[in-house]
Amino acid sequence: MPVPSLISQLSQTPGMNSPAGSESPALLDNYDRQQQAFIAMLRDGQGFSTPLDLASAATTDIGAQPSAFVRITGTTTITSLGTNYSGPRFLVFGGALTLTHNATSLILPGGFNIITAAGDCAIAIPNAATPTGWRIMTFERASVQMDLVGVVLPFARSTAPTGWLKANGAAVLISAYSELAAAIYVGDAANPTAISGYRCTDAGNPSGSRNIAGTYIVLPDMRGEFVRGLDDGRAVDAGRLLLSAQSSANLSHTHTGDAQTAGSHAHPMYALNNLTGNSYGMAFMTPGATSLPDGSATYGTTTLSGGLHNHPLTINSSGGTESRPRSIALLYCIKF
Repeated sequence: MPVPSLISQLSQTPGMNSPAGSESPALLDNYDRQQQAFIAMLRDGQGFSTPLDLASAATTDIGAQPSAFVRITGTTTITSLGTNYSGPRFLVFGGALTLTHNATSLILPGGFNIITAAGDCAIAIPNAATPTGWRIMTFERASVQMDLVGVVLPFARSTAPTGWLKANGAAVLISAYSELAAAIYVGDAANPTAISGYRCTDAGNPSGSRNIAGTYIVLPDMRGEFVRGLDDGRAVDAGRLLLSAQSSANLSHTHTGDAQTAGSHAHPMYALNNLTGNSYGMAFMTPGATSLPDGSATYGTTTLSGGLHNHPLTINSSGGTESRPRSIALLYCIKF
């Protein structure tokens, strides 16, 4: 074969390389110089610098590619990266596809499937000294927005934007939103019903089918709710778990009340004429009078005082059906 010009033209099988016995000795200098150039390229990290395109398939054999840099094209779901273990491999994805986690043959961070996007990058290495698969060591998103998975934000619109879901307590498939599930799920095998961010087995009955092995993740339900920061050990709102709901309450307190003290005042009495049977209130008496309007003598024209005293007080209830500050209604959505 002619003197190779690219390092990718070399084979790991010695007999496949040149010069062969039939090559002219005059070419040996050229082979020798080219090999030294390849060594210098490896020294400078440029040996496999040219990315090779590889179409995605169920088995996408990255180790068989004669380059450390592989650009995976297409949208076919990948369940294996092949059995040629000549890693590491630096991967770039050309679009949206699913990497399917497998505990032995395709180990993904967190044990969750990954849905790629154009420009996402990853580093893959053989899984063990005697490899049985590949392990994705790092996975980096091309878009900063992908780092926001699990973020909840309010929107002044009635529908969720692209890349977001309404935070309405719905149950969604983990296989479709695996990264969101990894971001918000806090599992507790001993108490799977302890938090709102739980898994379930029945999307139609998420609360009644909670199960840490469920195939659905239940979104936080932000409808009509206010947000409170997680206590996280501060002991201000102790005992709260991430995504747990809390009912309304008022701080325990007492009310005191008192009726205003009234001044000393007089109560008029009726004067009775024993002869005629007529009775006259003090309003009919002129000040200083000593007889009734009919001319008869007065009887019992003094007044009785009630003195200083209090009146009982009843405090009536007021208010609506909840405690709340002034507010504005916005649609909460969660990034997936």
